[in-house]
Amino acid sequence: MLEQKPAAYACYQLLKNDYRSRYDYQLRGPFTYFTRDNNVTVDGVRGGSVKGLVERDVLGAYYNALMWYITKDTLHARKSVQILDAYANKAIGIVGADAELNGLYGFILANAGEIMRYTYDQWPEASAVQFGKMLQQAFYPTLRNFRPYAHGNWDIICMKALMSIAVYTEDVDMINRVVTYFYHGEGNGSINQYVVSDAGQLQESNRDQPHTTLALGCLSELCEIAEHQGIPLYEASNNAIMRGYEYTASYNLGNEVPFRTWYDYHERYKDYTPESISVRSTNFRSVFEIAYNHYVVKKGLSMPYTVQVLQQLRPEKAPAGADNPGYGTLLFNRWE
Repeated sequence: MLEQKPAAYACYQLLKNDYRSRYDYQLRGPFTYFTRDNNVTVDGVRGGSVKGLVERDVLGAYYNALMWYITKDTLHARKSVQILDAYANKAIGIVGADAELNGLYGFILANAGEIMRYTYDQWPEASAVQFGKMLQQAFYPTLRNFRPYAHGNWDIICMKALMSIAVYTEDVDMINRVVTYFYHGEGNGSINQYVVSDAGQLQESNRDQPHTTLALGCLSELCEIAEHQGIPLYEASNNAIMRGYEYTASYNLGNEVPFRTWYDYHERYKDYTPESISVRSTNFRSVFEIAYNHYVVKKGLSMPYTVQVLQQLRPEKAPAGADNPGYGTLLFNRWE
């Protein structure tokens, strides 16, 4: 089947050759706490190293889950649940600075768990339940109130992690809490606080372009999870996320875009210039297929600048760190 879709198959080959997708992947953790702070030590390891090792492990769990789903090779299934069980039986929380950004790992872990729980009947239900308890215990206390006094990507990372964990654990109250914050939250990550103009200017457009594409990818991932629950977040505020993609793609392709001065009174970090857009970046993240698949292929809308970016990106590769799942040309390909 994949061979009939050359771009998807090329992306699959990239995934297959990723060392983290191997069934003999060597587990780097688990750790008692998740952290991104090099000023703390967890289980005798400096926080910066913990961050890098956790990123490898969570993607190891997720990519092996994907490989199991695609190939039906039980060696991949065993590797995925080995990693999930290891963290389920040890991780208890988050420590250090930038704590909410550890939600990136909760999101990936929950998605790996979702695949394995419903496709691999050799994962004991008791283990799957323990994994869900770990997700709630380790991530909820830090993420549950989002991060309103920060750049919007922080809020959005909290939202996508909480939504994925809530779906895995069937926590309807948390799902509703995330949806409410997405529409009405006080922070910069709620939809009308992040997409700040009809043209698609973003709250972080005057900060730097890598963070805008990080946030767009995370917004799409949040919306994709919600879509599968029958919650149409993609369409919020007149397809605001699509407008954000097009604005960002057009600008980084070298075009001029309308920009209005944007002051962020919530933000404690003054790492942006209110009067002007940030410098362009041609290092596009692998986060464009997911939006194109929804807005263009499924809904029949037009994203001409996103198409131009995808012509450069396809097949989408691995993510930066564990910021996003990556490999979107395989995962979100109804166009081919």
